[in-house]
Amino acid sequence: DISSNRFGTLEFWTLILLFFLGFYLRMFVHFMGEYYFLVSMNRHPYEFICYPWTCYIRYNQGESVLGVEIAMTLVGQLWNFLGFAAGCFVFAILQLIQIPISDFMSRIMLVYGILCILDPVFILIGDIVVLYKYGDYFKLFYYFQYVEPDVGGGAGAMLTLLLVTVGTISMIALLAFYLMFLHMGGRTLDIYNRTHQDESSFFLPHDMEISTATLRYLLLKARTFRSFEGNLRRIYVTSYIERDHQFMDFERRSTHIALFTWNPLNPKRVGDIYRQFLWRPDGSILEVFKEASDDQFDVLMRHVKAMHQEQQFHDEEEGIDDDDDDGDDDDVVAGSVRDGISLLADNKEDGGSFLGRHDNLDSDFKFHKPRNDGASSIHDEKSGLLS
Repeated sequence: DISSNRFGTLEFWTLILLFFLGFYLRMFVHFMGEYYFLVSMNRHPYEFICYPWTCYIRYNQGESVLGVEIAMTLVGQLWNFLGFAAGCFVFAILQLIQIPISDFMSRIMLVYGILCILDPVFILIGDIVVLYKYGDYFKLFYYFQYVEPDVGGGAGAMLTLLLVTVGTISMIALLAFYLMFLHMGGRTLDIYNRTHQDESSFFLPHDMEISTATLRYLLLKARTFRSFEGNLRRIYVTSYIERDHQFMDFERRSTHIALFTWNPLNPKRVGDIYRQFLWRPDGSILEVFKEASDDQFDVLMRHVKAMHQEQQFHDEEEGIDDDDDDGDDDDVVAGSVRDGISLLADNKEDGGSFLGRHDNLDSDFKFHKPRNDGASSIHDEKSGLLS
């Protein structure tokens, strides 16, 4: 934003204005911190002089002690550090509760952080310009030179350099933390991850991917569906389990979920496919469509028809009448879906007849871990039909 080719842009002059205002904010926090420290130590200053570039606080330094002089060397920089840390804390809380932070506020924090790092330089330049020997970074030199002449002013200069260096390094570390994790919502960390992390570390939804909440809604809707012609919906579930004979613990599952429109008046017909979904091993749920030359889809349809015929044979053995009235058919369908997908419906009170090749579809929710939300997922041990 401050490059030469952006000289005529609004962002350039906005940032210049922020630096100008931030300069005085830094100076205000620095010297107010020193003033309130002196008041808290019962060393009330007798003069507070402000210039456009710096301020001076005068108190009786001849009667001061070493601890107070060390604190006065560091307390202004410390207050700026604490002020910037408080801003970082607020940004972290807002980011944690997912409240967006404007780019303008992020720029204000960045400008203030940079000026806090340069604070010792500005203070030193201001003291040198007016030759103020009692400035912040000359206090220890003056104290050891005149109050404790046996030690000498050189020790005070070295101690001042050590204190300022520690404070500056701490401020740089805090600013680096802000830039990496908090600036503009953590954009720097996001860019770093995009350029250094493996592709598998990112969540990139597929074109036809849906969430588990959407799948739950569709299956619950299928439970209560009835058209004007009396058509109902059946759900066929097929799991494909991939294993490795050399690694017995290896198991990768893909689950195919197909919704068919089915008429109870023609029970021997499997019906027309309505929608179908593929639950992949990585947890993504894709809606799939049949293509013109899709051999795998034809194989799946033959498998579904075989399951349907097997179920019809099972019904005949059990003496289930497919020509019941419409109300009974609806109760069977609703009860079956409600019992078979109890994690979707959260209700097992109605029971109903489960017309599948496995006892309960609750096991379908164990193995697939949804990657796009925290809802439960579907999984099937074998193959089955919900009628």
